[in-house]
Amino acid sequence: MRVIHRTVDLIKKNYDITIDYKKINVDDPRVYDNTFNRSKFTGIFQFSSKGMRTLCKQVKPRCINDISAIVSLFRPACLKSKFH
Repeated sequence: MRVIHRTVDLIKKNYDITIDYKKINVDDPRVYDNTFNRSKFTGIFQFSSKGMRTLCKQVKPRCINDISAIVSLFRPACLKSKFH
């Protein structure tokens, strides 16, 4: 939570925009269609590898729970046992 609070503070300081992160819709279909399903997430932690881009194209995540499952499946132990 410290990183989120710091980020919100920096956005307020640098852009004079107040963000209430608790009100952000984490299941906005536009985010998934425009970002995850098109592999346009360079710089997003744990998503910029070729394998993760391929997995997202195959799974086509539609909500935050899908993202959580994809990250979990892409862990080394799951990859080694071919769960992905």
